[in-house]
Amino acid sequence: MSNTKVEASDSKEGIGNLLWRLGYNDIILSDDYLNLLKDDPNDVRQKVITKYTSKQVDYYYLNKYPGNTAENENPEFADIPVLRLSEAYLIAAEAAVKLGDNSNALNYLNAIVKRANPAKSVSGTVDLNRVMEERRRELVGEGHRLFDAMRNNLRIERKGKAHVSPLLRPETKSFDRTYFKTQMAIPRREIDVNPNIVQNTGY
Repeated sequence: MSNTKVEASDSKEGIGNLLWRLGYNDIILSDDYLNLLKDDPNDVRQKVITKYTSKQVDYYYLNKYPGNTAENENPEFADIPVLRLSEAYLIAAEAAVKLGDNSNALNYLNAIVKRANPAKSVSGTVDLNRVMEERRRELVGEGHRLFDAMRNNLRIERKGKAHVSPLLRPETKSFDRTYFKTQMAIPRREIDVNPNIVQNTGY
């Protein structure tokens, strides 16, 4: 979705600005993710990672959404991805695994793996964990991980030292879809206008 300076002049809520160090500076890459990508130094996705060092500490940022540099745009005005072909391949790979169709699982998964590094490929039996791993590599920063984990009854684990604040409660460091906050609370105003609505458990 195109996002121009004129159209977004009063907004700071674009995905690029959330990741941008000079924007909201909300997100840095975890050690766990960096270790996953370091498995292949020639993976083209290494090129969208930038390092910033402050007080002898290295921070790694995702530069997937730099804005249109030809128009002197910064990440604040980056276009918004709505649909991506690589996500379609990964959805198809996940579906093929769940249907027991290993041939198509390999075909769909290799379309992503070989694009990232033509020297690499996947062989043998593809399982769900391998597809989820590739989804992490490919779709990082696009808001999929929580839904991937909840859909497949996997755990979210906060492992990186920069992402494990002592202020975090244990249930937010490691949780699965049984944690009540994986469902949002129903707004009070919605319940007030419809007495048949029952608030989600835990709120």
